[in-house]
Amino acid sequence: MESEPQKVSLFTEQLAIDKKYLPAKRYAGAVRERHTDRYFVDKFPMYLLPNSSSPPVVSFSFVDPGLESLDSFKTHLQAYLPLFFQLQSVRFHYIATRETHHNRAKELFMGHFDRHWNPDSPEGLVDFFCLRKRIEGGEAGKLSTADLIVHADAKLKFNHSGIEDLYQKWRSGQLSFDQVRKEYQALRRPETVTFIFSPVNGQVALFERHPRTLVKPARKSAGPRRFTGDFTPNFAGSER
Repeated sequence: MESEPQKVSLFTEQLAIDKKYLPAKRYAGAVRERHTDRYFVDKFPMYLLPNSSSPPVVSFSFVDPGLESLDSFKTHLQAYLPLFFQLQSVRFHYIATRETHHNRAKELFMGHFDRHWNPDSPEGLVDFFCLRKRIEGGEAGKLSTADLIVHADAKLKFNHSGIEDLYQKWRSGQLSFDQVRKEYQALRRPETVTFIFSPVNGQVALFERHPRTLVKPARKSAGPRRFTGDFTPNFAGSER
């Protein structure tokens, strides 16, 4: 997929994902208070896996600019994570001419999903439920700015019907947090995540329609990471 309309159409029409989850950049217009939202402006390679099941599986990528830090990768992930959390499966290629950041990039990438899958992690589902309950109870003014930001981000991240039903059952006292943790195992997204390190022979190859050579074959993580649902035993059963 090369064009912005193709990518937007895939996610909004075929996968029924709201545009608000797509990575976007807002540009000011010539007329005051007018603006234009553009999507997938990074133009990194993205393609559908051949013969993938329904719904289709999209393979994403990031091209390492060769800098000393991972700041650009962190920024890229922050733009794409809202979309990743709406998908059933995520495949991600980290494309680089050197292996300098391979391990750090993999840890950074997978860490986002490990925290997202763990309902007791900071900014996880339990925190979201507690913050939402306080806000709905009129305590928003007592929360810190950081808490309000966490709530806003989590509201976007956990915005689907299954989580809403889970919250209402917990809010009404029908479920304990232990039961919430258990039921979340079947609701969390994505179900599988694969990180693939793809070394290339020079940046020029990235912009060829049919790149000719790779220095080494793409190296995949040990296998698709699946949520195992093993978090509950590691945490105290007290509710917050």
